[in-house]
Amino acid sequence: MAIQNFIRDHWRIEDNSHWILDNFFKEDANQTKEKNSVKNYAAMRRMALNQWNL
Repeated sequence: MAIQNFIRDHWRIEDNSHWILDNFFKEDANQTKEKNSVKNYAAMRRMALNQWNL
């Protein structure tokens, strides 16, 4: 039972994180094409999200 709760909690956190990234940062609508730019913008959005969660 404990492993099931752990897995559910993990996915709940992941779902909340992706919801915030999509709704506030419009991550799904991002049209960046260059390989390094995609990674850099994703890292910047996640850093902003982490700062918000502090």
